[in-house]
Amino acid sequence: MIQRCTSCHQVMNAARIHDKQKLKSFWEQQVVQHSRHMDEEESRMRSSALAWLREQWGVRLNQRNQHQQSFFEERIRRAQKAQLSLRLDSA
Repeated sequence: MIQRCTSCHQVMNAARIHDKQKLKSFWEQQVVQHSRHMDEEESRMRSSALAWLREQWGVRLNQRNQHQQSFFEERIRRAQKAQLSLRLDSA
């Protein structure tokens, strides 16, 4: 009876070891798959046109702002020149 119980424990221990190996293997595969997925995602983001588009929109926005600023500055100069001309004419 003692041998029978010992062999029963050996079978259970073997089953536990097998289960541990299966769990370890499962999680190792999960880590590998996750790492692969993260690498693919990083590669996709590097090759994405989104960063380039953002940069181009930034350049265009800066050019637009500079153009508007110079346009308004020129209008102010012309208005000041016209006011000065009117003052000189009325004097």
